[in-house]
Amino acid sequence: MKALFSCCRRLSGVVAVLIVIALALGAAGACAAGNDAPAAPVVVESGEADAGAPAVESGALDAPAPEAGPATVAARSEQRSGADEAAALAGAEDDLVAGMYAGSVAAGGAGGLDLVLDLAADGVAQLVTDHGDGGPVVVEIGSWQGYPDGSLTVVLATRIGHGEQAVPTTFVFQHAGDALVATEWDEQQFGTEAPRLLRQPAP
Repeated sequence: MKALFSCCRRLSGVVAVLIVIALALGAAGACAAGNDAPAAPVVVESGEADAGAPAVESGALDAPAPEAGPATVAARSEQRSGADEAAALAGAEDDLVAGMYAGSVAAGGAGGLDLVLDLAADGVAQLVTDHGDGGPVVVEIGSWQGYPDGSLTVVLATRIGHGEQAVPTTFVFQHAGDALVATEWDEQQFGTEAPRLLRQPAP
């Protein structure tokens, strides 16, 4: 009896060990099965997906790109050619006008004033005024500018022997053939009759 009981005890211990091993193997299989299971897909709502993206208006995508090319280049070329043509005309007019002109005006005394205006091609102007009283002549230096319409301005800012003048002597002339006819001038200094100066032969 004791031998049987002892045998059963040994068998019970073996069975218990076998059960423990079986449970351990089952648990390991369950873990492995859990690791191999596919991950559940993450569902993102459409509102959440679009929340971070900047809004783009449909009109902005459909707006045509500005035309860069030939029209703009052609317009600029026309403007440039027009400016170049005006400058060329002004230069040609200056070449025609440059020279020495002389005339008399009934102002400044009984004998009037004798004027000699020299217009250099580089834009320098000189006016010599003789009052006809035996005194020294007045020499004024400045600049002149011609325009395509045949007009020109003369601004004489410096008087020889006196320096810069507070108020420059200013004329606006119209070029007419061999003559310069004043359209604007100082009437107090040169009289009310428009000064008319004729081109002089080159020395």
